Amino acid sequence: MSHKIISSGGNERLENLEMQYVSTMNWERAEQIWQEMVRVKSDIDKDYKRRNLFLGITAGIWVANIIDVLFFTSDKGAGDIFGYNKSLFEIKSGNKEIMLTVKLNF
Repeated sequence: MSHKIISSGGNERLENLEMQYVSTMNWERAEQIWQEMVRVKSDIDKDYKRRNLFLGITAGIWVANIIDVLFFTSDKGAGDIFGYNKSLFEIKSGNKEIMLTVKLNF
């Protein structure tokens, strides 16, 4: 049997199983260890995907909050971040259409 699982992130459990797999002389035990390695690798992959999903969701919520604060909140805190113009952007919605208005002063 020449199976190889590449461990990502330095996972100690997977590395220990791989060392046991390489050093075993019993093919039945090697197959048991291999199945355990496949299960552990599958768990690692699921955790990696779950982490990336939640990071993406978190980044999306953060961006939505920043856009909300910058463009849709009338109170900009101490000192207006856009100068003296109180409403730089305005969004109007009608029947099946949305209009974005930008007001610029020269």
